[in-house]
Amino acid sequence: MGDPKLPALIALVVLAFVANTVGVFTPGWICIDYYNYFDDGGGCTGIVPYYADLEPAWFAAASWLMFISFATFLILLFFVYSARSKIHHHGYGSHTRKWFHFIALAAFFIVLLTVAAVTLIGVYVSTSLNQYYNVFYLGYSVWVSIGAGVVCLGVMGLAFALSRKDGCC
Repeated sequence: MGDPKLPALIALVVLAFVANTVGVFTPGWICIDYYNYFDDGGGCTGIVPYYADLEPAWFAAASWLMFISFATFLILLFFVYSARSKIHHHGYGSHTRKWFHFIALAAFFIVLLTVAAVTLIGVYVSTSLNQYYNVFYLGYSVWVSIGAGVVCLGVMGLAFALSRKDGCC
């Protein structure tokens, strides 16, 4: 029977990647509730596409942070593939340790970027957009991205656990 930690790591990375992709590319970052003031309902806007002439600079910063987190996920997928390939051909050993450290580092970087982007969006929605009416709120895309960040914390822990595994027995 093989080690179940590597397939679990791969599953967590894929789950986090899908959640991050959904979070970045769906239009539910900032939502508005007009029901108390107007009759036409409400709506949401996302960070994709970003309109430089219509949206504030803090929104651009949060957009770029989430785009960089998506690109880092692509690099993370390469690291996972490389680690899996090395283990498949040579087994666990000191040569695979660096790949698991790269995986943990990339996951940590993704968590930092996600926390920074969500903090930017959350602070500026609550302070600058809700000056007169309390109608703006964080949408589902923010919470999906936070979920991806939480799963990345699990990826970090599992990657560090796998980096300590040696190919003995």
